[in-house]
Amino acid sequence: MTPVSISTGFSSGWFNIGEIQNKGFELAATYSLNTERGFGWNSKLNLTTMQNEIKKLGNDGQPIYIDVNFDAICTDEMILQVGGSINDLYGYQTDGIYLPEDFNSDGSPKVGVPTAGAGEKPGDIKYKDITPDGAINGFDRTVLGNTLPDIFGSWNNSFSFKRFTLDVFLQYSYGNEVLNATNTRISSFNSGSANQTSNWLDRWTEQNPSSQQYARVPSLRPADYLVEDASFIRLQTLRLSFNLPSKWTSALKIKNANVYVAANNLAVFTNYSFKVLITVGFQGRKLL
Repeated sequence: MTPVSISTGFSSGWFNIGEIQNKGFELAATYSLNTERGFGWNSKLNLTTMQNEIKKLGNDGQPIYIDVNFDAICTDEMILQVGGSINDLYGYQTDGIYLPEDFNSDGSPKVGVPTAGAGEKPGDIKYKDITPDGAINGFDRTVLGNTLPDIFGSWNNSFSFKRFTLDVFLQYSYGNEVLNATNTRISSFNSGSANQTSNWLDRWTEQNPSSQQYARVPSLRPADYLVEDASFIRLQTLRLSFNLPSKWTSALKIKNANVYVAANNLAVFTNYSFKVLITVGFQGRKLL
């Protein structure tokens, strides 16, 4: 969706006006091992990379800002611009916290200390004045990351020994960031009634002056403290099976049978702060 002239009676509209370029490669590798002692290992690795670049936009190439957050206060967290990439996260860089020496005795900021005019005080989060013009405004925004991974794929392994088989299926993604919108509510520390993260306990105060943990976010806006590494490795499937001996199946008058136990979505390994999960489902069945 792109902005249009107000003479149309609308503020924006859908147009096929862009041009993007995707580059990358895909790799598929397999490995198989079988020993005389009955041990077998079959492995399949898939790896995909992708680089995305916006080559052209309509409206004379003007950037398009996208609001993806549920919070109406914190808006325009993504940008589409020529030379950038789809899913670029956009916002402010943080620059530590305000300290008492940044303010005059009457509480006003000293000359040369940039603020957003939101009543900043010691302990508040500080945004970087990129321009610099002495004020924190929309011109200080920059690309903070991208939600597209640099590398993603899967790794499937099957280990066998005599009648037992262990299947291990992994999925992975590396290099993608995510905007943790939940933190706009629980890590802004500007409400006395809403639940907050435990970081608030270590916030800067006059009694805790060495802390670099901000005490408040007086001007809520998309910024790098909300952007987190979303790389992960997921243990998608773990399955152990056993092929019944022929003398057992013959007694049952069946050709062959296999029993197994399996777990899905067993674990996720990631640095992302909110690891909500992990539903484990167990299955067991006899195949005739």
